[in-house]
Amino acid sequence: MIPSDHGTEFLQLADISDEQLAAIFYDGDILGMDQNTYLERGVMKFRKILLSLMVLDLVLPLFTVSANASSKKIPKNLRGTWVSKAQYNSKHHSKKTLWLPKMRVRVYNKTVKWQFKGTLPTDGGHYDHKVYTIKTIKSSHGLTQLTGHTIFTHWNFLSRHGKELDYGWQNGGDLFMTRAK
Repeated sequence: MIPSDHGTEFLQLADISDEQLAAIFYDGDILGMDQNTYLERGVMKFRKILLSLMVLDLVLPLFTVSANASSKKIPKNLRGTWVSKAQYNSKHHSKKTLWLPKMRVRVYNKTVKWQFKGTLPTDGGHYDHKVYTIKTIKSSHGLTQLTGHTIFTHWNFLSRHGKELDYGWQNGGDLFMTRAK
């Protein structure tokens, strides 16, 4: 049975002549639709499927976490109070040869506070006893990157080497610190 053009009536195949049947199959008008309509429906289904796959491709990575993801928290083995000795330019220790005073660093969960302690060089003028706060940008693979009001450059780094804390800065400077007693 084949539906007629009116939709509710069905024609018996016996009522249709061979010429009409050949014309129906030849034109592609089996159910009252031509081949362009079938093609348009197929293209629309393909577009919907393609759009669904593209949306899943964009949204799915938002719900996954990569294995080497960095965090903004400083590792627990770096936290605490650390101190360094004063650094001098020569063997004779005086205020004139002091290039970096004694320093105290307090490492918290997401911030680091540092302060110079003791006597400061008289000719430097840019050292003070203020407490400065640095924020964590990221921490991954044992290296913590810091930014804010840092010592010499805009970027500072924290890492652990044995029992010492390595406080490094951009362009290759390092300051090794020990735990405060």
